[in-house]
Amino acid sequence: MSNHLFKVGMEIEYDDVKNDINYKKHKYELACAQDIINSITLLGSERAIFSDDYDEVGEPRSMIIAEYNGDIVLLAYTWRGDVLRAISLRTANSKERDIFLKNTSHK
Repeated sequence: MSNHLFKVGMEIEYDDVKNDINYKKHKYELACAQDIINSITLLGSERAIFSDDYDEVGEPRSMIIAEYNGDIVLLAYTWRGDVLRAISLRTANSKERDIFLKNTSHK
């Protein structure tokens, strides 16, 4: 797991083409990652964070499962220096929801 810290207003980047694909497929824009990170850092919102074994292009990926606008979502990301690069944002599947519920006070 990375030693990076989440900070309010931290720099978050994403690919515009990937953002369009993500929105069409999952109905979430990758820019929403900023709201999720701010919610975690400002409000102390509960979340489950874990690493992913998926390594398509030689960079480690991590995931945050958090509540966002009344939904439990999964944000896949990687770090490029001190910049969080959002890769995917979607509604969590049942296995991911279970991980979130097991690791937070939500029941």
